[in-house]
Amino acid sequence: MTKALILIGFMGAGKSTIGRLIAEKLQRNFIDTDELLQQRQGQTIAAIMEAKGMLGFREAEFDALQAAIQTGGVIATGGGIIDYEPSFQLLKTTAAQIVYLHGDFTQHLDRIMRDSQRPLLRTKSITEFVEMWDLRQSKYAVLANVTLSSFTKAPTDVLLEIEMWLKNPQTMNQSVSKQLELKKQIEQVQQELRMLQELPVNE
Repeated sequence: MTKALILIGFMGAGKSTIGRLIAEKLQRNFIDTDELLQQRQGQTIAAIMEAKGMLGFREAEFDALQAAIQTGGVIATGGGIIDYEPSFQLLKTTAAQIVYLHGDFTQHLDRIMRDSQRPLLRTKSITEFVEMWDLRQSKYAVLANVTLSSFTKAPTDVLLEIEMWLKNPQTMNQSVSKQLELKKQIEQVQQELRMLQELPVNE
């Protein structure tokens, strides 16, 4: 059975967008834990938080994560899923492969501020977001099998990096980007050679 592939990272990292691309490319099932949680509870994230409180929400989120891992495929997780210790330990002990998508704080904040659907925007100040960011970074890093930037390149390029890493999981993070750049250079040279071959030959 193919291992699940789990995407983690702060809110706004593009986990759902990139996760769908990977799932389609690899022909795997895609699960967004936020979407699964809402389906199972029959409520929006904001409504679940209001009805159950943060602890109740995290408990329900843990159940959704557990179900997602059991189902397998490509899994996009909520940014705060690592705040709840049982969820963190589940991710730490799973056999699944974990990709940490990251950027710097200002990049994340810019995306978050443009998304009015995020419930934490209604209750958190910028200072609290910074503190949250600082606390979560080390946890993401501990869980990750590979760490990739999802802000400095197109989602399709991140997809290519993940594909290359999946083919060689022992590849170091820095080497993935270098391999992708080399692959692009080779493709460009091959394209130029094809164009030269198509030129008419003067006798």
